[in-house]
Amino acid sequence: MASRRNLKKDIQYIYSELLSECFTLSMLFPDIKKEESEAIFNKILVNNNDFIKRVSKTDGKCNSKIVKTYYRKLVTDLLTDASNISKELQQLHKNS
Repeated sequence: MASRRNLKKDIQYIYSELLSECFTLSMLFPDIKKEESEAIFNKILVNNNDFIKRVSKTDGKCNSKIVKTYYRKLVTDLLTDASNISKELQQLHKNS
């Protein structure tokens, strides 16, 4: 596994891209419901903070096996969450 610092940077990058996509969609397509785009925007911000906190607090620091499984689960959760948010943004665009 890479360092926690790099993982935090990756999380920031993923969510900043999702934020910019959400903002771009809301600016380019004015018929998108503002409440829905703001809800997705807030969800992105909350999830970003949540994943950064999860990186900082590792369970079982003494046992490398527990740490590896913890970070594997964190990365899979991150990727599924980013995928779900991306699908929500696509659905928001299709509904406009």
